Amino acid sequence: MGRRPDGSPWRIAVQHPREHEKTLTVLELTDTFISTSGDYERFTIVDKKRYHHIIDPRTGRPSKGVISATIIGDRGVVVDPLTTAVFILGPEQGMALVRKLGYDAIMVDEEGRLMSTAAVPMKE
Repeated sequence: MGRRPDGSPWRIAVQHPREHEKTLTVLELTDTFISTSGDYERFTIVDKKRYHHIIDPRTGRPSKGVISATIIGDRGVVVDPLTTAVFILGPEQGMALVRKLGYDAIMVDEEGRLMSTAAVPMKE
């Protein structure tokens, strides 16, 4: 991704999945890729239940456990599909996979709990 034309890092805000006017953090990135998967842009509500577009291939139904997953890393071809995989795997397995592969992540689970790898600065 490189740098901005003026040589400064890119500033990227990670949106809160339920409070759209808020951000979880703002990252300054250089030579890094970022990808987010979430249930908050493409969904429908039927009988007060939210159905989103990220399907768990094990069940054929919308995945459960995570409402937003953001992955940060040095390879765009890995970061994008990893984001969807982590979203489907859920908080514990997803974060374990991210750490094993040496990437960074921000995740919000269905209860609204925020988790991130140590290298990601989070807002107070």
